[in-house]
Amino acid sequence: MKRRWHAVLGWALLLGILTLITGFGVEILADPAFAAQLTFLSIGGVAFVIGGRGHEPFGLDPIRVIGVGDCSIAAALLVNAAVTLFVTGGNPTMGALVGVSALGLAFIGIDYARGGVYFDADAVKEGPLLPEPEDDEDEDETEPEDDETEAQREDEAERKDDGGSEGG
Repeated sequence: MKRRWHAVLGWALLLGILTLITGFGVEILADPAFAAQLTFLSIGGVAFVIGGRGHEPFGLDPIRVIGVGDCSIAAALLVNAAVTLFVTGGNPTMGALVGVSALGLAFIGIDYARGGVYFDADAVKEGPLLPEPEDDEDEDETEPEDDETEAQREDEAERKDDGGSEGG
């Protein structure tokens, strides 16, 4: 997966939060649980943007910053699960599923923040969002030429060896 996709996800989170606040007004922040969720999602979005763009704040690797973003989003999910289970009396199955999902995301985030002990942090690579099809076609066209020149070099080397043994 390309690391820059995290930046896209971070911008989408931040845009969604701004849309909520703009559409419903600042009054939605009066509920402390909802304000906490939006705060954790905002922190996660900012961390995704910073890590996805490859910046290294405080000397941290980008994957560690992305791990902080994962943990922050997991915290927002845990707040949601707690509100569903204990405050609103919502569906306990849904609250439990969201809570377990949050724990899984938190595990991934903590591992990334540690540098990728259990998950391969090198799998999150830098580069363009989408591969450029022109580059792939150019590489395919140049490979046979390289093979042909290697074959020509081998033929020339064999001719030189054969010519040197006949003359001696």
